[in-house]
Amino acid sequence: MPVADPDRRVVDVITEADIIRALLDGKRLENLTAGEVMTGPALAVDAKTTLEEVMKCLVEHKIVRVPVTEENKLIGIIARRDVIRALIEPEFRVFRETR
Repeated sequence: MPVADPDRRVVDVITEADIIRALLDGKRLENLTAGEVMTGPALAVDAKTTLEEVMKCLVEHKIVRVPVTEENKLIGIIARRDVIRALIEPEFRVFRETR
């Protein structure tokens, strides 16, 4: 989950791995701040980033999802499944229409 400052600029991301790491360290999540859990550095893509560049980012950084910004403000998040759906669904749509 993305962590943003009051101006909606991405500060960092808390990953599932961050949460598991904290739990394995014996920490109680309800007693922690986001800053104590996140491991950084912050990573985000701009809304104008190409799908190919998003895919490269996900693979190179071994991440499942990445925040999306516009004018450096958080506007959403894109996941691997979103990329796959965007690339594959048009093919399935054509297949269904031709059957």
